[in-house]
Amino acid sequence: ISLSLALCLSVLGRGASATSISASQSSATVETRDLQTPPTQIIINHDAFPQDTSWRLTNAQDGTTVQEADSGTLQVERWATERWDVALPPGEYCWQIQDAFGDGICCGKGERDTQQRGSYQLIGPDDKEFVNSDSIDGGSFGSSSEKLCFRINDDFSVVRVYPVTVKVQHDRYGGETSWNIENNKGETEIAVQSTPEQSNTIVTTTLFLQAGYFSFTIFDGYADGTCCGYGYGRYSVQDGSGDEVCGGGDFDASEQSFFLVEADGSISVVLELPQVPTETPTLDPTEIPTVLFQPTLSDQPSPTPPSLLPTLQPTPSPTIAPTQSPTTETPTSTPTTDPTTQPTTDRPTLRPTDSPITAMPTKTPTFTPSRIPTTAPATPS
Repeated sequence: ISLSLALCLSVLGRGASATSISASQSSATVETRDLQTPPTQIIINHDAFPQDTSWRLTNAQDGTTVQEADSGTLQVERWATERWDVALPPGEYCWQIQDAFGDGICCGKGERDTQQRGSYQLIGPDDKEFVNSDSIDGGSFGSSSEKLCFRINDDFSVVRVYPVTVKVQHDRYGGETSWNIENNKGETEIAVQSTPEQSNTIVTTTLFLQAGYFSFTIFDGYADGTCCGYGYGRYSVQDGSGDEVCGGGDFDASEQSFFLVEADGSISVVLELPQVPTETPTLDPTEIPTVLFQPTLSDQPSPTPPSLLPTLQPTPSPTIAPTQSPTTETPTSTPTTDPTTQPTTDRPTLRPTDSPITAMPTKTPTFTPSRIPTTAPATPS
């Protein structure tokens, strides 16, 4: 037992304050505990060749090793189960399992029967479920290694995250370039402002995103992009395998792309970001009806009681009955006065006509003049 304990301590690394080992024909358990931090559990159900299996836990930000184990050095029995309780503070981590023979731990040589096969599990602090599943489990990776990353939040909940790498090759004016990544809630995941010292250099940034929709936007302060007037700058957004999701460089003031991170870590370009509905109503319903004014309550009756009857009785009928016949007498059948024989006015009643009322004058006299005067001429005085 003391020899196995010494071998175990040699590979546990940081974050362990106590260690115990129990062994039987079918299982072995390794535990490291820190009373200040809830543990994250790493469980491996070995196949028939546990000596091929090893794993490594690293800090996702700087790549430093947090803890690692090589089951071959521990002389673990076939089909054994190992468990490590690792105290991890909030942060981002990557865990990678390796198989020296390159066939994973399930299946084939990793399957004893239908009830027992090689596998692994990672369970969050205080047994809290991971997002999208109760745990991260697997085993049939069928290659030399498999890697997964996760984030421990401040409340020690755990979510899967996936690496996204942004490479920016700057032109001669690197200080003009900036970029950001936002989720479809409008929250900024990362924002980077380049500096003049980064001109004509390649700057690589890796961040870890949960599954979901995101936008990548790159800006140029001079509105001439990063290519091609003042150098051949370029940007590239890549997934965890190094495959390019989107890229470019020949733009004006800005350029934007949208992409989807799937639950398996794959990334694909999308045309737009979907709208996110609100999870809960913006206002909780009130338990009682809301009123602008509450009725006033008083122990004393109102000083003026309401009247029981109307103050004025309505009139039973019209005040004046309508007449049954015309109010004037019957009209006379003849004029009341005889016509006058003389004009009633001094002036004529009609205006003179505009033209003569007689016929047009004749061109010749109507009568032949008489040969002798009809009257004697006037005598001289």
